[in-house]
Amino acid sequence: MAWHLFLTSAAGIFLVFAGQSNWDWFWNSHKQKGLVKLFGKRNARIFITIIGVVIFISAQSAIR
Repeated sequence: MAWHLFLTSAAGIFLVFAGQSNWDWFWNSHKQKGLVKLFGKRNARIFITIIGVVIFISAQSAIR
């Protein structure tokens, strides 16, 4: 497996965990505050989880 696909998979997994958690250090970052302000925290968590799943599936399909 190429290293960039491994890092992309890890980023997708990280986003899924971040979307399902309530990590203050993640949700209080500058970029996430804008997302929370735009969508609300519940919808922002769903959005981040979906983005993480899409990134993970894209990386896994590129490996094959």
